[in-house]
Amino acid sequence: MKTALRRHGVVVLVIVLLATALLGINSYYWYYHSHPQTSATKTAAAHESTQALVASVAKLMVVPADEQPTLATVTDVSRLREQPFFQKAQNGDKVLIYRKANMAILYRPAINKIITVAPISSGMPAGTPATTETGIRIAFANGTTNSALLQQAEEKVTATISTSHIMSSANAKRQDYMQTLVVPLSAGQASISAQIAEVLHGQVIEEVPASEVRPANADILVIIGKDH
Repeated sequence: MKTALRRHGVVVLVIVLLATALLGINSYYWYYHSHPQTSATKTAAAHESTQALVASVAKLMVVPADEQPTLATVTDVSRLREQPFFQKAQNGDKVLIYRKANMAILYRPAINKIITVAPISSGMPAGTPATTETGIRIAFANGTTNSALLQQAEEKVTATISTSHIMSSANAKRQDYMQTLVVPLSAGQASISAQIAEVLHGQVIEEVPASEVRPANADILVIIGKDH
């Protein structure tokens, strides 16, 4: 299972979609709902539409509460198929881009489902797509004596976070953790960490417990507890 996860998690889209840039590139056909205001009425309508969409997505996953996402609509998916992020996209899908949280969400209003979630690179030029060799790099540590709990947690996380890539899976230094702990190890992983904690009924903490070793080459550490 782990081999397959690594194979499928190798190529992950890392994007920054700034609508003003995308509108100037003929190979992308987007309708951007967050134009600079031309009138108070249009601005209010756009804001209301975005808020309603964000509220729908927030019922399906944890989204950043401290920023307003950039919103775009896929209108010609045939021109986007070469990009991994849009492999399962359909015309009418919405893209929510959280630049501060470094996260992009592909959402399908027609069936009310999240299609894809991917990290974005805040340091890339506007409108520039790129790839990385890994997705969300997650290290799992079993903080219990039950190996089945570790496997169950891995399956839940990889099923929920399509871009997840398991970097390591081992026993924690302690096997008496009651609650599952999720530790974001790199910048921009707070939202994904919160989503993982929600799936595993765990808690996000800021620092790796003193008894544990900080894993190398991982974005998130998940320590499995008995109550997940």
